[in-house]
Amino acid sequence: MCDWFMLSVFACVLFGVQAFMYKLGMKKHMNEFVLVGYFTLSAAVISLLVFLSRHAQFSIFTAMFLFAVLYGLFFSFKTLAQMKALKFLPTNIVFPITASNVVLVVIASFLFLKESLSTSQIIGITFVSFAVIFLYLEKKSFELQKKHFIKGFSIALLAMFFSATLSFTNKIAAMNWDKFLFMSVAYFFGASISFALGMLTRDSNSLSDLFLRKDIVALGFGIGLINFFGWCSLLSALSYGPLSLIAPIISLYVFVTAILGVIFHNEKLTVRRLLLIAISISGVILLKI
Repeated sequence: MCDWFMLSVFACVLFGVQAFMYKLGMKKHMNEFVLVGYFTLSAAVISLLVFLSRHAQFSIFTAMFLFAVLYGLFFSFKTLAQMKALKFLPTNIVFPITASNVVLVVIASFLFLKESLSTSQIIGITFVSFAVIFLYLEKKSFELQKKHFIKGFSIALLAMFFSATLSFTNKIAAMNWDKFLFMSVAYFFGASISFALGMLTRDSNSLSDLFLRKDIVALGFGIGLINFFGWCSLLSALSYGPLSLIAPIISLYVFVTAILGVIFHNEKLTVRRLLLIAISISGVILLKI
């Protein structure tokens, strides 16, 4: 049987590398929608080529196509909601709220998927959720006007809901359809939405400056390659393992990104972050027990 635990850890590491690469693009003032468009387009092409090389059948294509489109929509909604929330609230509030989708996924998995958890696994999930949420949370974040806080908090809750829905869509896809076909359709749909949003949100830059920047194309294709292997590993893990345990492991990608920032950008690794990393590692160990 496939080791869902190791596949989840591998996916977590790759998603952390992907987030770090995306962060590099933002530091170079790349259009985020165009960057996402190139990475989803490259991953879509890779997924489709792998699917065709395996001579797999286009079974129950209609249902799979609808779910893949739904995934693309929720991915876009989550991204837009998170960006909108950041206009009203700082990252130290938005990210903890959206990261709380892990708790929502675990509870929903227990209620609707009838997944059972041991006492040690429940403690492990608690540790991981605590570490992810408190990675960004700071007291100073709450010194805001009430009107902005309520609006931003509501939008961030929507982003959390969309993130949780994405996890369930992944689980359904992993259990029912060819993962490479699902990935290719979802990626192509996501790429079309991202490029369209890039067009709508562009400033005075010409189309060639927006879409033909060599650094954006190169970084986008690099992220796409990393994301392909990460999502493939995640779907493979979900084919064998429980969503309630896999989701907390995947959420730890933020620590991978933070560690890469320390290594390559000399970012500070505070005592607080070291403690949270230790708590998250303890949580992962308990998930395996």
